[in-house]
Amino acid sequence: MNKLFLFAIIAIGSMGFATPAVAETKTAESGNVRAEFSYQSQDFCLDDAQLQISRDGEILLNQSSLTEFGICRLTDLQVRNLDVNPEPEVILDIYTGGAHCCWVSMIYRYDAAQDAYTLTEQFWGNAGYEFKDLNQDNIPEFLTRDDSFAYAFTSYAGSSFPLQIWQYRNGKMVDVTRSYPQLIYNDAYQLWQRYTETDYPGVARGALAAYLADKYMLGQSEDGWQRVRQAYQGNDRESFFKDLRKFLQQTGYIRNSGDTAYYRLAEVEQTGLYNQCPQETSLRTAGETDNYRFAICAGESGQYYLGQSKRTGDSITVKHKQDDPENSFRRGDTVYRLQTDEGDSANLYLEVYQNNQRLLREMAQQVYSSM
Repeated sequence: MNKLFLFAIIAIGSMGFATPAVAETKTAESGNVRAEFSYQSQDFCLDDAQLQISRDGEILLNQSSLTEFGICRLTDLQVRNLDVNPEPEVILDIYTGGAHCCWVSMIYRYDAAQDAYTLTEQFWGNAGYEFKDLNQDNIPEFLTRDDSFAYAFTSYAGSSFPLQIWQYRNGKMVDVTRSYPQLIYNDAYQLWQRYTETDYPGVARGALAAYLADKYMLGQSEDGWQRVRQAYQGNDRESFFKDLRKFLQQTGYIRNSGDTAYYRLAEVEQTGLYNQCPQETSLRTAGETDNYRFAICAGESGQYYLGQSKRTGDSITVKHKQDDPENSFRRGDTVYRLQTDEGDSANLYLEVYQNNQRLLREMAQQVYSSM
């Protein structure tokens, strides 16, 4: 028999023996909540994917068009509590396909008012995540990496990715990385080590870019830039520095001086500061900066800044009242004061001095309704 004809028969025959689709189902449950994910498993991706969520035996969600990304692999299905609300969430983790990308988490939260489940979709890109209870409060954090650094200054293999930590709060994903300075410091150290151990310019650029992002999160940008400028001596150094600064601005690592993120009322309790307001005062606002978590209390006796250092954990209480000479708090040779803008008594700033030299000025209260 002609060999080419024989090969043709074998090839045609093999085409008819593709792996048949296999129906599979994965379930997860916690308390009165049960999730079921069913699909047809093909050679490469999944077909007919469907998620069903029931509560107390009643089906509240039965959905087949799950995501615009497509599903090539199910990585996990969990029912677990992600926030202070005791009602568990359903977490469907999928992989969209490709050489190393992408991972997506689909988080379903029960809305009691509508008796239905609402979706929050988190795109992880190349990084994926793992659950860690970093502060031992029985609420898990999502430990991951910032995927925006992929290909930003070099190839994917040469890229480095700064630490990112997320929390799920009231149906939203919140970036809480800056609340863990020791972990950021450890990450920056490892990134600097990667820079020192490479002979490849692309790997060096990737490591230094991620390192500088960590330094911004630590409030050490000046030291970071000094070290990066001294370290990187490539012929493209000026264009690299220019592109790096622009990139860090676009991705939120470079913030305006004194930027303040204010808490919503539902989040104030988590600061642990709100219940320390002096007698005959009430909470006006609360928030955090790169350096402090704080609450502002006010009454006839004046306004009080109750702050906690995110770096050391030390607490300060600074009073402010018009024409009062005691508007300061002293610890050693460090003095903390509350100041207002000239002609605008609503704006409050925390200022930190050492040996009569101002080290820090950041917004504490912009308007009373900022919560």
